[in-house]
Amino acid sequence: MKLSKLLERVEYKVLNRFVDYEIKDIVSDTRRVCKDIIFVAIKGKQYDSHTETLKVANAGAKCIVLEEECLSAINGVDFESDIFSEVSVITVKNSRMALGIISAAFFGYPSDDMISVAITGTKGKTSTAAMVKSLLTECGYNTGVIGTTGVFYNGKKISTDNTTPFAYDLQKVLSEMKSEGVNAFVMEASSLGLISYRTAGIHFNYGIFTNLGHDHIGGLEHESFEEYLYAKSMLFDNCDVGILNADDPYSEKMVENKALKVFYYGKHEKKDCNEIVATKVDYLLENGKTITRFKTKGLISSDFAISSPGEFAIYNCLSVLVMGYLLNANVSLIQEALDKTYVEGRTQPVFVSDKFSVIVDYAHNAMSLESVIKAFRVYNPGRIVTVFGCGGNRPKERRFSMGEVSGELSDFTIITSDNPRFEEPEEIIKDIVTGINRTRGSYITIIDRVKAIEYAIRKAKPDDIILIAGKGHEDYQEIRGVKYHMKDSETVEAVRDKLLEEKLI
Repeated sequence: MKLSKLLERVEYKVLNRFVDYEIKDIVSDTRRVCKDIIFVAIKGKQYDSHTETLKVANAGAKCIVLEEECLSAINGVDFESDIFSEVSVITVKNSRMALGIISAAFFGYPSDDMISVAITGTKGKTSTAAMVKSLLTECGYNTGVIGTTGVFYNGKKISTDNTTPFAYDLQKVLSEMKSEGVNAFVMEASSLGLISYRTAGIHFNYGIFTNLGHDHIGGLEHESFEEYLYAKSMLFDNCDVGILNADDPYSEKMVENKALKVFYYGKHEKKDCNEIVATKVDYLLENGKTITRFKTKGLISSDFAISSPGEFAIYNCLSVLVMGYLLNANVSLIQEALDKTYVEGRTQPVFVSDKFSVIVDYAHNAMSLESVIKAFRVYNPGRIVTVFGCGGNRPKERRFSMGEVSGELSDFTIITSDNPRFEEPEEIIKDIVTGINRTRGSYITIIDRVKAIEYAIRKAKPDDIILIAGKGHEDYQEIRGVKYHMKDSETVEAVRDKLLEEKLI
């Protein structure tokens, strides 16, 4: 593809000269530089590839994209020298943004011809994405999903390392989707993905905001809550329509001074706006299943029922009802979509017996664990029994706080292993015990996760809810750098089969 075509939507300045070379690929990793590519230099928190400009030119790049504010990193480089005689050097205000836009051009702007939905928020992205996917499918769209659990389309599943893939990888997968007949996609837009401009080059038809909590702050993530909030709000700079949780105190901040049409959802009415409000909520525990029924008023007035548990599931559902309204879907079609929604590892029921419930969930920090336990408490179960561990090589405070939350909110806790990584499981469990001992919560420790799950199920009582938390959709346990196959839902099914053979259920 010609260089001019790749840059047609990019604002740039030419430092030496511009030659409309034929470009074979786009690279932002100096280890992958080869002939006839365009190289986009990126300044990260730990490494700045601007310092490798001479190396990139010598390797045969035809164009080098530099960020204006990073030129000081290459002081003394003469772009008129022989080394750059066949290289066009340009500058942009933001090279990460440029990378996204250039990648979109390279793959033919695939999102331009697709219905596009992005979901951001601290919690609920994966579940909401699954609901939206189901709705779009029921509306006749061939829909792909991009998120925490991978990329899904046309029966394919592709594993990913990031909730929101890097810009080049994202555009590539969208191009592959489009070539196979996908005409709509829904994706999770993480705060790091947004602030790194991984979605640059995509203008979304719909953006959904779920909620905002104090998470992902510190370390290599966000420096402050204010930065975290700003990152989330970036989604709505590139949306036609915003769909926001009116009950979240930061919802208006998300769309402040942004040019888009806004719709709200929630459990409380918001004056003078387009909204859907949930009323008359009933939480029922029936034959080992959690059922939530509610009525709505506003843009849609009707009755709905969902099997996903808890208040947060209602909020996720309401955002999808707004989508349904905007897509002119009738109530029966929306309910059908909700009935068909399946989210692996997110409050995922795994049937064992109609006398008690077993739920697998990804809750792996105190905030998410508290949220999911409270979600089940409203069903008035016999007991809530929580099985969880904590990952190794992670902050100890997470272990203390998760232990404290489970001790306060569960009726009984079984502390076990998660992904110990390069730590000893016993030491991780000791930290969790430190937290739970701050409460009066009852607990037992069983290091082996399989045995812990089996213990919980064998000891289940009528109307119990057994929550197996921490790993959700993961199909491995990481021990000293090796990932061994282990999936909580499969473990539950194996225990169920064993109990059936023993005629205990």
